[in-house]
Amino acid sequence: MSRPKHTRAPSARAALGFAFAFSALWAVLELIASRLQGGYDVLQIEGCRFAVQLALMGAVWGWRSKTPLWRTTRPFAQLVRSALMLAIPLSFGVAVLQGASPHLAMTGLWVAPVFALLLARGWLLSKAPLFVWIAAAAGLCATIAMLEPARPTTLQASVVPLLMGLAFAAYLALTRSLRHEPVMTNLFYVGLGGLLGVLPFLPGVWVMPSLHDALVFAALGVVGFVALWLLEHALRRSPLPWIAPALYVHVACLTLVSLAARGHLPSLRIALGLAMVGGIAFALWRAAVARDLPGQRVPMTGPMALESATGPVPLDDDTRH
Repeated sequence: MSRPKHTRAPSARAALGFAFAFSALWAVLELIASRLQGGYDVLQIEGCRFAVQLALMGAVWGWRSKTPLWRTTRPFAQLVRSALMLAIPLSFGVAVLQGASPHLAMTGLWVAPVFALLLARGWLLSKAPLFVWIAAAAGLCATIAMLEPARPTTLQASVVPLLMGLAFAAYLALTRSLRHEPVMTNLFYVGLGGLLGVLPFLPGVWVMPSLHDALVFAALGVVGFVALWLLEHALRRSPLPWIAPALYVHVACLTLVSLAARGHLPSLRIALGLAMVGGIAFALWRAAVARDLPGQRVPMTGPMALESATGPVPLDDDTRH
């Protein structure tokens, strides 16, 4: 007689670990992008990244998968999500062209965790405790301290960065809502939608890359794919409100990389921001440990079984798919 298979419930600590890893790796991605030597339009950079991601998926998983990577039960949501991913870097370029400093544009992007909590509550029906709201607000304050953005010179220079943050928050919410789709299907549509979105414009901005830059483009595609894979797994294992504040680790990692590259020590303001993010990460980890205790979980019955077919889920999970 064969023994029944035992599976573990999704771990809040594992979800947080994936979120931290994504945050750090996305900082590495931006460091890699800074190694490009030619003057490339953001459309070409993103197009090459998406093309490499699709080629990698096709070469490694496409021929091994029992079902096509493009098979999905929610094609509209997949295409909207891929458009949101493309909108983030394009909005950054537009914001800078309209007079926003790069640090101001980045600050607008990192309003996303706060927007994500609002979307999680209103759309995914996922409640966040007061502690999580405080963590998100503290993370935004830490971001402002680390980036020290200049004041916007025009209304458009302040609105577009906020729209970029809203796009990232909506991407996170849609990723959570698509957690029942295969990971590779989700990542396939991110690459496909992004590539199709920039393809009509590539002939007008294309610059033939050198061998060095071609290798950098390849690295961007591979590292970008791994980073998005990590984010997928984070949002499969935990509700969005518990993941969103953890993403401020990215800003801290990017700040540390920038300081190290220039050989500078952090100012008092930046050091305070780094300490705040460290405190947020530690508090989230302690909360994840508490959520993983057996008493914090219940067996699934009825509609709760939709969350996972293998085990219990957190009590505070969202209910809308």
